[in-house]
Amino acid sequence: MNTRDNKIIENKPYFLTEEESYKYCDDTKTLANGLKTGFMMLAERLHRISKQKLYKPVYDHFYEYCNEIDMREDTASRLVSIYEKFILQYQLPIEEIKEIDYTKLYLIKKVSETKETAEHWVEEAKVLTYRDLQKRVKEVTSGVEQMTCPHGNTYLIRCCRDCGETWEEFGGETVTVHKDALKNVLLEARENITSEMENEDFMQGFEWVEKALINNLKL
Repeated sequence: MNTRDNKIIENKPYFLTEEESYKYCDDTKTLANGLKTGFMMLAERLHRISKQKLYKPVYDHFYEYCNEIDMREDTASRLVSIYEKFILQYQLPIEEIKEIDYTKLYLIKKVSETKETAEHWVEEAKVLTYRDLQKRVKEVTSGVEQMTCPHGNTYLIRCCRDCGETWEEFGGETVTVHKDALKNVLLEARENITSEMENEDFMQGFEWVEKALINNLKL
């Protein structure tokens, strides 16, 4: 018998029947959807922990708690902002969004300026891939259709393979970006926001700057 026919992966037959293949894929889909639902449950808990500072007195800062649960602080902040926008602010049924990947929800958050637009983009997120959704959002925020854009306004991003430092080159101008230092500044700024500062305009402005840095610099 051919050795390839006997190939075993993790004690399971490498080749499956058509029925077994369908069930295996369907079970994996169920697992993936369960993970997405879990993210929304996690978002609700992280929101309460962050806003009510439940991490104290064990931890001084929210990011320290994030380190304890092995989660990036920016990921936790994204989940919290998704919960605030879609569940608390617009009161969308959690059943409507629980199976949408949180990366898609975070992407459409910036173009969901009203409950009606939020509902529209949630429907878009259900049927589009992340890449196609990203193109749609970019077209709305930039006002330029990617199919007709001449791509004349560009810049080059370089990254050192040895130390990881990243910088952007704009023609003859070079801007050096130290990612770790910038991330620490963002974390410190978020921690120092006082209750008096937490009005809608201020927070929207702060989140806009934070998202722009995270998205454009791949923090």
